[in-house]
Amino acid sequence: LHLLSRRQRQMCIRDRYKYCPHCGKPFLEPDKPRTVGIISQVKEFITWAQIKEWSDLREASKHFEIGDEIHDELKTGEPITLVVVEKDKPFDGDVMFMLKDCLRDTYPMNDDYTNAGGWKASKLRRVLNTEILALLPDDMRAAIKPRVIDGESDLLWLASEMEVFGLHDWTENDPDRGEQMAYYKRRGNRIKALGDEGEAAHLWWERSPFANGTTTFCLVYSDGSANRLSASGSYGVAFGFCV
Repeated sequence: LHLLSRRQRQMCIRDRYKYCPHCGKPFLEPDKPRTVGIISQVKEFITWAQIKEWSDLREASKHFEIGDEIHDELKTGEPITLVVVEKDKPFDGDVMFMLKDCLRDTYPMNDDYTNAGGWKASKLRRVLNTEILALLPDDMRAAIKPRVIDGESDLLWLASEMEVFGLHDWTENDPDRGEQMAYYKRRGNRIKALGDEGEAAHLWWERSPFANGTTTFCLVYSDGSANRLSASGSYGVAFGFCV
């Protein structure tokens, strides 16, 4: 038997990893190690009072990035996750938040299948700015700035068709339809479940009435695509607000 010394064994092991075991060609050793990016999931804590202070100074956008999340809960105990969908809109220094997923409960846009009067005349607009607004924690509510849509001020609102999908010929008569929000340029971010604990994707409302009909509003389908359905249907609600 041919016995190998410890040094010989080490040399064989070293050489084994210098050459391809299949073709025998030497491996190329890089001059320096390759680097990869890592995004660390670090949880920090903040108060709505601090956010309000930044908002009052018109510098909230300096402290948030698109996709940043805040975890909170409604007065009912329902957990919600708010995600930054846009910065420096509608004004420099502002930040726009929306629910990452929908509320647990679904809502119709109107009791009847009509889109007459659009967002401004809709029942869901009134529900958001009364019943649902009352469920927000008081410190969160105090930090919210009104947003003017079609000449009216809203504290809570829904995104328009254009804010979700960009330029779209379904809503050419939609007032104040804005521009596509940075967060929704990725299709996967348009998919939402019912409630923070929800697993199945669900349809969710936009505020835009469908331009070529009198009974439907635009919404986001469960696969993140554009759709429209009857105003009297009950679907997911992912409200937004500005700070």
